[in-house]
Amino acid sequence: MNRLISTYLTAAVLLLTLRLPTYACSACYGESDSPMAQGMNAGIIALLVIVGGVLGGVAAFFIYLVRRNRRMANRIALLDDPTLLGLKPLNLTGASTTQMLPSSESR
Repeated sequence: MNRLISTYLTAAVLLLTLRLPTYACSACYGESDSPMAQGMNAGIIALLVIVGGVLGGVAAFFIYLVRRNRRMANRIALLDDPTLLGLKPLNLTGASTTQMLPSSESR
């Protein structure tokens, strides 16, 4: 374990102490109106449009779920309390099935 740490430490010290010249590519350092820079800008815009579209779709789906949940909650509230619509509540707990359906014996 100590050998691994010393190897990484030695590599870090060597990388920090060596002064090697580095050069940027023409897209990062150079003419801003070159064809390579224009292509890179077009690629960045394309990726932003795609990612923004996907995120917008996810947000729209969650907005749809919230609205649907509110709509269903309102429907359930109306079913639980019909007086919200100005209707008289019906008492269906005391009704029997023989009173509601005609019997087949009476035919």
